[in-house]
Amino acid sequence: MMRWVWGAVVLCVATGAQAASHEVVVPEHADGAFRLRAERAEISVHLLDAVHAPRRGDRYPEAVRGGALEFRRTRAGVEDFVTIRGPDAPAELRYDVELVAGVEGLRLVSNTLELLDASGAPRLRVTRAVARGADQREVALTLSVEGCAVDTSPRLPWGRPPLSPGSDHCTVVVSWTPGSLALPAVVDPGWETTGEMSQLRSMHASTLLADGRVLVAGGRLLSGGKAAEVYDPATGTWATTGSMLTNRGRSVAVTLDSGRVLVAGGTTETSSSLVPTEACEIWDPATGSWSATASLTQARSSHTLTRLADGRVLLAGGISAAKTTLSTARIYSPTAGTWGSEIAMYAPRSSHRAVTLDDGRVLLVAGSLDASSEIFDPAGDSFLPSATMSSRRDDPEVVKLPDGRVLAAGGLDLTTSLNSAELYDPAQGVWTPVGNLSIPRFSGFAAASAGVVIVGAGSDDLFALEGFATTETFDPATLQFSAGPPLNEKRKSPSVNVLTNGAILLVGGGTKGAELLAAQAAGGACTACSDCSTGYCVDGKCADSPGGTAAACACDAACGSGFCTDGVCCDTRCDGTCQACTAVAKQAGNDGECGPVAPATDPDSECQANCAGAGVCGDQGACVCVPQGSATCVGSQLVTESSTVDCAPYACEQGQCKNACSTSADCAGGVPCNGGKCGGTAAASNSDDGGCGCRAERTSGAGSGLLAALSLLLLISLRRRR
Repeated sequence: MMRWVWGAVVLCVATGAQAASHEVVVPEHADGAFRLRAERAEISVHLLDAVHAPRRGDRYPEAVRGGALEFRRTRAGVEDFVTIRGPDAPAELRYDVELVAGVEGLRLVSNTLELLDASGAPRLRVTRAVARGADQREVALTLSVEGCAVDTSPRLPWGRPPLSPGSDHCTVVVSWTPGSLALPAVVDPGWETTGEMSQLRSMHASTLLADGRVLVAGGRLLSGGKAAEVYDPATGTWATTGSMLTNRGRSVAVTLDSGRVLVAGGTTETSSSLVPTEACEIWDPATGSWSATASLTQARSSHTLTRLADGRVLLAGGISAAKTTLSTARIYSPTAGTWGSEIAMYAPRSSHRAVTLDDGRVLLVAGSLDASSEIFDPAGDSFLPSATMSSRRDDPEVVKLPDGRVLAAGGLDLTTSLNSAELYDPAQGVWTPVGNLSIPRFSGFAAASAGVVIVGAGSDDLFALEGFATTETFDPATLQFSAGPPLNEKRKSPSVNVLTNGAILLVGGGTKGAELLAAQAAGGACTACSDCSTGYCVDGKCADSPGGTAAACACDAACGSGFCTDGVCCDTRCDGTCQACTAVAKQAGNDGECGPVAPATDPDSECQANCAGAGVCGDQGACVCVPQGSATCVGSQLVTESSTVDCAPYACEQGQCKNACSTSADCAGGVPCNGGKCGGTAAASNSDDGGCGCRAERTSGAGSGLLAALSLLLLISLRRRR
């Protein structure tokens, strides 16, 4: 759930499985700051040189010289659209960014600025900025940072110490070449959380890495066709890595035995058209950088790329630069870094599918309006014909089942979308029709994990930009499909990877979003909600329903209240200063009930940040700052810059612990005052107070002497520090 705040109005919008909870607060005037607060980080941003223009609806007319400012909410954060009109306007926008909380480092890679937590995980980011001029041409802008130290290494950030910014105020500059924009132009930087990709992708390359993360690359031409980023399942965050050398879509990636990634061919953008490319390159996870490797002798797109059991890579089919469908294959040797000679296939294929069978052979399925299939045998580096399907299928959904059989569903027969499906038996070498899909679909996905076979997304319209948000599960026993879980978004041509924990990760398909179809059933162990097919990780186990108040939780959705705070299901969001939802932090009450933290503590280090020095939470919930060289009372606690002393049973007053009492007001927490001592008992009738409890003044007892000594030592220490 994310919250969007306009003044006092709060709108709640449901988000996808990978979208991080966040809150955006926009200012009443253009020169004010907007705030972006995620679960673990917060920044405050204002546009420098903006004037004191009031907000009208969601716009600030004349907010900058000759232009306007407009905020638009997104699922992951906010975009500020700045209209540039005058030719004399500076060719840059400058923002003051205050690192309010949770930001321990900055990382600027491929024109994307990431704000990292202490573990190196990106929690917030400034996306690759673009501008659109009056000529509707999209121009990529340059992002830079002044006043703070920035890590510019494309190495993945998780698990390595972040570089300290050195300041809590940084200047972010979005700039462009003077004269490069056709005015009026709209400049559009984005400020967002990192639970989804930094840009929209479709027909991109994607592969599961050796460490369990997922690399995606390309898939969007114009300003983002070279961009690559990596998903980390442990934190549910995306990080930018180095950009590819070649702008490409309709490409394929495969992880090599070394852990490096090969990307080959695809469609690239020229000055006038999109054409297949012969360029190939390698991404190295150790450096986050790309390097060229041997090119293909013939440009290809819409081909397949399959790693063989011996570590080599088979490239098959595709479309050439002459727009012909190819009937040849080549093998890449990672050791030599070269492609072998062409190998003849039995049929030309593009937009087909390749599946590695249990015996290591590779089955090529359909494509290019063809119903045939063939098998590549690595033992002889040759193809053999196999059975023909009942229908021609271009761009079908194909997946190997747990028992080794192969399911092919949907696809295109010329311009007709199919709902039929059939099953290939490698032992018999035959295709057999099975139950139909509920709807025709192509350009979707198919995956199998933990015994579950699922087909979904895609479209039934060749020219539609938007896909389906439905799925269907296939039962290998009954050979029938049934309705599966709905997706969070409509997707056409997404990528799909089965993660090491069994979860199925869908990425892109006409969107920036990613989502998990987790195979873990109710009752299974979990550390994150994405581990569970139900979406609820409660008390360390996948649950069928959200948990109640005080249950241990991993995300907001795991709580019936919708609030997971301090690791427990809380009755409210409980994110105010000096608030907590655990009994340990409050030192009172129950888990799951929001309340003030214990006085004179600061478990989340909020007051240190707010006070710019020493500070603790007060007994009323707000921060109490401790001036340098002095002492402050918080309830019965005497607080200095470096220590806290409990004055109880005596009260703390005016920066000192009392050591005697005349009334109970001189005692802490309602302790009675008897005979000048807090907590003392009433005098006996034969005492020297005449039986009335009024004792003659005399030297205080040992307890009072000890407190007096402590107060004296504190005062001496403070005087010396002055």
